[in-house]
Amino acid sequence: MTLTLLSALWLMAAVLGGLGGLTLAAVWYRGGQGLAWLPAVVGMALLGLGSLMAVGLWVRSPWARLLQIVCAAFGLLSCMFFPACLAILIYLLRPEMRIQFRSRGQFRGLPSKDAETVMDDASDLTFTGAILGSLLLGAVLVLVAAFLARGALGGRFY
Repeated sequence: MTLTLLSALWLMAAVLGGLGGLTLAAVWYRGGQGLAWLPAVVGMALLGLGSLMAVGLWVRSPWARLLQIVCAAFGLLSCMFFPACLAILIYLLRPEMRIQFRSRGQFRGLPSKDAETVMDDASDLTFTGAILGSLLLGAVLVLVAAFLARGALGGRFY
C-alpha cells in the first residue's frame, strides 16, 4: 500500500508541476517578464521526473528506490515536509524493501527466508498512515506560513 501511495504522490506532483509551470509561464508572458519560458521548462522537467518515478516505484525498479531515497534525503535538509521525508527514508531502507525491489514484487525465485520476511511485514499500513499524516501536517504548516507571509507583506503575495 505504501508503494502505491508513493507512486500516486509522484504522479500528482508530476501533473501539478507540469500545470503549474505552464500556468506561471503564461502569467510571466502576459506580464512582459523576461525568461517566460523558464517555468514551462521546469514544469515539463517535473512532469517527466514525476511520471518516471511513479512508474518506477509502481513496478519496483531498483533505480526508482535509489532515486526515492536520494529525494527523501534531500527533503530532510530542505523541506517543510521533513517528517514525511523521514518516514519514506526509513521505509525504503528496511530489508523488506530491498527484497521487494530486488525481486520486483515477484516472490517465485526468492529464497524462502526472503519471501517469508516480505510476507510477514505488517508495518506497511503503519508507514502509509505515518506518511499521510505527516503530509497533512506539512500542508498545514505551508498554509500557515503562506498566511503569515501574506500578512507580513501587507496582503500582497507576489
